[in-house]
Amino acid sequence: MWKTLPYRTKNIVLAVGFIVVVVLVYFVSFSRTISLYQENERLIRAESNKGNLPLKIASLNKKIQKTDSLIEISQVNYQTRLMNTLGDRTKARKVKLTSIQDESFKQFDGLPYETFKITFQGKFVNLVKLLNDIEGNFGLGIVQSVNFRKVTDKRTKQVSLYLDVYLTRVKSKDE
Repeated sequence: MWKTLPYRTKNIVLAVGFIVVVVLVYFVSFSRTISLYQENERLIRAESNKGNLPLKIASLNKKIQKTDSLIEISQVNYQTRLMNTLGDRTKARKVKLTSIQDESFKQFDGLPYETFKITFQGKFVNLVKLLNDIEGNFGLGIVQSVNFRKVTDKRTKQVSLYLDVYLTRVKSKDE
């Protein structure tokens, strides 16, 4: 039967057969080889990361010790740092610090925290700049709430703008 087929049909059958054989060979051997190669590369990367593990642990322990020491320093001198930082910021922004009140001491999820109500007086733009300083890179707590209020002095008929900032911080167990 093969000898009686014309050359064109034989060529088409051979081409189709070759394509079928290549596809079968790919699925049988090449795909498995490629997947094993990728798995080997992944395992080599994972093993090389294990070699650096003691160094990573040592660097993380140093970071933990540094953070703990910063927390201890900040807890001991918190009110002093708060007054100094607020004094510097109010002078730079030409704003007047009118009061600091310790509003409350509470616990949330077993962590003690306290909230301070800090009141400033000044122009709106300067107060907003000061608020941005406090929220951005202040490092003494988290701003929980802000309130602007306008107060008119009845005697002098002068209008003053006040900014109330509620600053919350977590207390250490030692305090």
